Amino acid sequence: MFSLKLYPKNISTDESSSSNHLIKVLLVLWLVTLPFGAKVGALSLGFLSIYPNFILTIILTGVLAKSVLKWNKISLLIIAFFGLWLLVALFWGFLNERNANWKFDIRSLFMQFLYVFICIASFYELKRPTFLEIFRKGTGFILIVILLFGIFEYLTGIHFQGTFTDKLYNIPEVTALFYAPSFVYDNPNDYVQHYLLISILFIVLNRASVFNNWIALLLGIIGFFFADISGGRIGSVIAGMIILTSVLVIFIDLFKRKANFNLGVIILGFVFTALLFLNNKVDLGPKYLGEPWDLQERFADRFVEDTTAAPDYLNSSKVRMNLMLNGFQFVKESPILGIGPGQFRERHANKVVLHPTDTVIGPHNYPLELISQYGVFGWGVLFMLFTLFILLVKNFMKEKGGLWFVLLLPVFGLASIISSGFLYLDINHLFIGLVFTLVLTVTKSKSA
Repeated sequence: MFSLKLYPKNISTDESSSSNHLIKVLLVLWLVTLPFGAKVGALSLGFLSIYPNFILTIILTGVLAKSVLKWNKISLLIIAFFGLWLLVALFWGFLNERNANWKFDIRSLFMQFLYVFICIASFYELKRPTFLEIFRKGTGFILIVILLFGIFEYLTGIHFQGTFTDKLYNIPEVTALFYAPSFVYDNPNDYVQHYLLISILFIVLNRASVFNNWIALLLGIIGFFFADISGGRIGSVIAGMIILTSVLVIFIDLFKRKANFNLGVIILGFVFTALLFLNNKVDLGPKYLGEPWDLQERFADRFVEDTTAAPDYLNSSKVRMNLMLNGFQFVKESPILGIGPGQFRERHANKVVLHPTDTVIGPHNYPLELISQYGVFGWGVLFMLFTLFILLVKNFMKEKGGLWFVLLLPVFGLASIISSGFLYLDINHLFIGLVFTLVLTVTKSKSA
């Protein structure tokens, strides 16, 4: 047994310094540009896309590089692990046939490394309250942006043109899916995943706020609604967990304050009324102005007959099951190093798999994506994340709003199997980076 300090001793207290001011400004800009990805101000160089958040990521990394001198051993080991993982994947990728999927995976691992670095380094450079305040407001901004766009898309049926809208033209009649939010992502599933992950981060970071549990209840109800119209069962489960937890925490708080339990009855009434509307469609938005339009006639120039439809036996559940079976086969094939970056998608795209998945090539399963492609490094990431979640629960459970930390692990676990590829979107790296950094906010030394 040995004593292990999980927090830094040497945090700069000079908040007025020009260095700290620059870091704070850059962090704010970094978080503000994060939700828009490459949809705003992007410039393609052929082999690489340059966009505001990417540029800010590189600048922030350079500005924060000196903070490494202040890091403790645990922090250094964490970033060394992610750096080694990136280098091994780069080398392993060169040994395999290099393709577009390989490039995307390497780019994703690179951005993941930088995001984890920025989160940890900014904590060491800024005082703990300053760091937490910036990320409270930052996650709040991201959440508001995602939420407002989601509401707008539902009410109007207007989306950013992309993979999702292209698929809609293969559907002959308007369905609820036409009004499911997708924001800047490829599909509504990705939207729901990111809405829920940012929601739980926002709730955890604002756990001490008086109105936090009520906000959590509202976010859970909205998340349930978005997941429902998107047809996402896992998203509905996550949103339901947030709703139930918020109700539980509110009642616990009322009990501790010996408050009038008439308020508790009102809360339950509000929740069940909201769920009534969620489970029974209500006439909202322009989609109810008349009979469903005939898309083939309305958009004849863009309508393309879908000739790649999956056989009847390959429904969504069957495809996901076959993806898992193929993933387990990859793990069996190369349990130590994995099959290599991008190879999961590449093999499915080329039909070099035992179980058919039609046109679906993404793993739709973050844990399996890691261990099948990266072997021991994938297992290492999962072990570290599990350990960190346990530490967070252990250290914050007795604090106000500590119960929300209990929800971090199941929410992350379920959310990580919603989208086709968890590693591909930068906003997921923010979640990973903040989870690692939240452990550093522990104010006591703990035995390891």
